[in-house]
Amino acid sequence: MTKRTSKKEEGNKFLPSRKDYNYTTVIDRFEKYAFTYYFAYELAARNNYVAESLIFLKDLFDLYLVLDEINRSSSLTVTNIEKAVEKIFTTEEMCKIIISRLVDDFDNKQLPSKLNEIDFRELDNNISSLIYFKADKLYEEYYVIYIPKEEQSGKFNKIYNPFKYIELDKSLTRYMNFRNNEESHNEEKDYKINEAKNDYFMVYQEIIDKNKDFSLNVIYPNYRVNLRDFTNTKIALNLNIPKTELLEYVEKIKDEYDSKNSIIRTRKELLKEKIKVNKTEQKKLLKAISSLDNKKIGDILFIYDYYYYCNKNYPNKLIGTIKEEIQEELTKFNGFRVKVNGIYQSVPYKKFLKKNPNFTLSAEQSSDNKADITTRSIASKYNLIKKYIDGDEPLYKTLIEL
Repeated sequence: MTKRTSKKEEGNKFLPSRKDYNYTTVIDRFEKYAFTYYFAYELAARNNYVAESLIFLKDLFDLYLVLDEINRSSSLTVTNIEKAVEKIFTTEEMCKIIISRLVDDFDNKQLPSKLNEIDFRELDNNISSLIYFKADKLYEEYYVIYIPKEEQSGKFNKIYNPFKYIELDKSLTRYMNFRNNEESHNEEKDYKINEAKNDYFMVYQEIIDKNKDFSLNVIYPNYRVNLRDFTNTKIALNLNIPKTELLEYVEKIKDEYDSKNSIIRTRKELLKEKIKVNKTEQKKLLKAISSLDNKKIGDILFIYDYYYYCNKNYPNKLIGTIKEEIQEELTKFNGFRVKVNGIYQSVPYKKFLKKNPNFTLSAEQSSDNKADITTRSIASKYNLIKKYIDGDEPLYKTLIEL
């Protein structure tokens, strides 16, 4: 058995805890109807390119707010701009790059006299172009939608419109705008409209009076996740029939879609693009994900993050030590597994140690008292989840589109 060194002894202050907000409160918000989307976004947010891009975009928006404030004030000086940029961008090199772009490559000696000649409208355009360059790549290649903080979103209307990326049906949006504009000009109308949404879906319904039938009757999911949802399959349903029949019908369609020789084609199949994961493999994975609860998702994400921050902040730490520390953290959070009448039950960490003060964790155990997870299982889960997060083609994308 291996005696563990405490985190305080090792000074592991830059490592996550399983009790952290990201693995408890955030994960507890996952709703069953959108579980795969929530999970996919958590994986996406951990991809290096995505994470760095989201930070860069946040910094860029912060910079825009600072520069806009400077522009509207009388204290437009080199020092003010440099301090503002340094406050946001941490590296000296980034400061120089941003400053040089902002002042349009003015010579440093001429800078003080030229600052008042800067066209801040052009500055808006330059920052906007850079934002859209990043946002487009996040959307097209990583399926992530960048949305500024809600309390700041109204301040960025001149440089960024996130609705560019979250329209589910552009033709429907144009039609709805046409109708809204028509209603604002005409008192009388020959149609009835119901436009509404709740936490789960959005509804748009329209009936032409003389036809007395729906001309439009559309329901879209309202996924509150900053991720492309690929809701591009329209299925005609009669909502008057019993729920069991509707579920049976949708199940038939889903089973056909998942089958090897399905008559339903994906977007990439129609375009004859290369598909990295076949439907059979994806079906197995989605089935495995659907069996996970929020606690297990929290455990998996914690395992990945712990490896990541160990490699980043403690590159000399041994792999065996990393696995043992993760095992201890998860056991502290989830409890020990204790065999009672032939069945393993979870016992809280402190309660167990109070009754078994001399017990120590070991990497492999065959006794009636076990850690929450083995180090072998930790390594296996980490190697699997890496494939879905890391690289230019992370597999989390296959969870929502093949």
